[in-house]
Amino acid sequence: MNSFKISLKNIKKSWKDYSVYFMTLIIGVAIFYMFNSIGHQKFMEDLSSSGSEIVKLLTSVIEGVSIAVAFVLGLLMVYANHFLIKRRKKEFGVYMMLGMGKNTISKIIMGETLIVGAISLVAGIVFGIFGSQFLSILVGKMFLADVTKYTFLFSGKAMLKTIINFAIIYLVVLIFNTAIISKYRLIDLLNAGKKGEKHILKNPVVCVILFVISALVLGNAYYHVGIDAENLGRSQFLVQLLCGIVATFLLFWSLAGFLLEAFKKTKGLYFKGLHSFVVRQFCSNINSSAFAMAVISLMLFMAMSAFSLGFSIRNKLNEDLEKKVPVDVTLEYDKGKLTKLFKKKGYSVDTWLQDDYVQVKLYKNKKITIADTLGSIMTVAKEQFPYAKWNLPATVMKLSDYNKIAELYGVEKLSLGQSEYAMLCDIRMIKELMDQAIAEENTLEVGKYSLTSAYDECQNVFLVMSFTSSNMGIVVLPDEVVEDSATKFKSNGYFLAGNYMETGRKAKREIDKKVDEIAKPLSETDWTASNVELAPMTYATRNAVLDSSSGLSVLSVFLVLYIGLVFIISSAAILALKALSDAIDSTTKYEILSKIGAGKNMMTKALFTQTLVHFGLPLLVAVVHSVFGLMFAKTTLAIMELDSMFSGVGSTVVIMLLVYGGYMMATYFGCRRVINID
Repeated sequence: MNSFKISLKNIKKSWKDYSVYFMTLIIGVAIFYMFNSIGHQKFMEDLSSSGSEIVKLLTSVIEGVSIAVAFVLGLLMVYANHFLIKRRKKEFGVYMMLGMGKNTISKIIMGETLIVGAISLVAGIVFGIFGSQFLSILVGKMFLADVTKYTFLFSGKAMLKTIINFAIIYLVVLIFNTAIISKYRLIDLLNAGKKGEKHILKNPVVCVILFVISALVLGNAYYHVGIDAENLGRSQFLVQLLCGIVATFLLFWSLAGFLLEAFKKTKGLYFKGLHSFVVRQFCSNINSSAFAMAVISLMLFMAMSAFSLGFSIRNKLNEDLEKKVPVDVTLEYDKGKLTKLFKKKGYSVDTWLQDDYVQVKLYKNKKITIADTLGSIMTVAKEQFPYAKWNLPATVMKLSDYNKIAELYGVEKLSLGQSEYAMLCDIRMIKELMDQAIAEENTLEVGKYSLTSAYDECQNVFLVMSFTSSNMGIVVLPDEVVEDSATKFKSNGYFLAGNYMETGRKAKREIDKKVDEIAKPLSETDWTASNVELAPMTYATRNAVLDSSSGLSVLSVFLVLYIGLVFIISSAAILALKALSDAIDSTTKYEILSKIGAGKNMMTKALFTQTLVHFGLPLLVAVVHSVFGLMFAKTTLAIMELDSMFSGVGSTVVIMLLVYGGYMMATYFGCRRVINID
């Protein structure tokens, strides 16, 4: 019988042992193909060519991330093969006793790897092709694309990239397997089943001391990163991050001895049922895999944090999105009337805007700067934003002009007395400062007028549309104050807002192109080393805002899904293979338990508890890391005004239950079959 036939026979005989490995490979291939096929659909190509740069960015970023994903999957397969070879050491020893050379054994393993790889590659691509159809439609709907152009897609480029990447991975695995087999001795192979786990750290006192030290270091890192993040500099953050990583490794390295000592102190719990057996089994197993457990915990931490962060950003971007685009176009130009500008370019606004469009004049006065609107709160403002130019004149509007815009936008109008003003701002951090100034009854002195706020807080509104908050502060004054010649208000440009006469999406996009043609050159800021010249034009269209918002939403969601799923699958697969390998080594122990009177229910419960702790411990550490990591992210990304970094937790929990929980249950039933409890 040649080596290939032996390989095929071995796979047929041991396909259950390969089940977790098979499942992981198929899922990995499918995910790789699915995400790399994004952008090849017809409606996605149309959307990309119509000007949605975010689609091009999405596809290019995924292509770059795929390199890192392939690297992670490669490490997973190499690590997984370590356990599969360990499972079969005795079998290889028998082969050698029968006169088979190491080269022949290597050929058998090579044949098995190629067969498994070919089957998983074909199955993964098939699943990926069907999965990519749903993924493409989902992306198209999120981008508001015309999915009626959907056709069943097969991406040759994505398939070729998948085949090449996994072929390289399989080649690395083959080299790894050959190197491992060449080092084995017959005596080691035959006695493999008699060797237990190596105890890396045996002294329980040292374990307890290291565990306490690691817990204290982690607690200190949690405090600075999660609670005191506002006072954390970049270098300090890197120090705390490094301390957290090192402490995580120390935690797992010392955990076995610490847990064993802790359970021994509670004799009523330790000697109940098979608890002592479960504790010793877990402590024995974790001793040899502390490094792997720490890496897995950190990978789960990154995956869960990425999920929660990505979904939270998506939720924030999609929150009240329609309220952020009340009209089809808004423009602000500080050089003159916008109607004259467009007419000069041969494109009269009367031919493409509805009659109710609004064009108003904006004003400025050197007596009303942004600093003046904050009054005594300027001290706090300078501490929070030390590089901001607070002495620039604030934008001022007449009350009547603002109310015209409010009516067009469908928001509440303002009412002011002769000695009153109102503040407009939609950036939360700046709005909070202005609210404090208003609470302290800050006044604006302009000529003979002493103005106080008509409202208890700054109004959360905007003029120019944007998918993020962009209004840093506008002062609304009574008309007579602005028109009084003694107050010396000067022009600060014009603002225009309106709706297109056309109602179809395609027709509106054609108008958007004309607006871009005129406005875009005027909206580019001239950044030089010695001078920063602000652009004279700020503009936005409804379609552009919706495209940008949905695009960033898609980008954040799909990136975290791609990276997060690979990290979770890799972590769960490693834990599953380790648990199955340990179950093989523990078969004799369970047979002894059965002989001394342990019932089937007791052993089943013990095995489930052992599997639950095996999967649950790195997950628990990762969850705690994630809580403080997301607290830090919320502080760091305060400009995005994320109400909660935990709004994406629900989606994260569902994914973890389906993927991580699915692997855990598959592992549990696999271990039951190996130990033969049933």
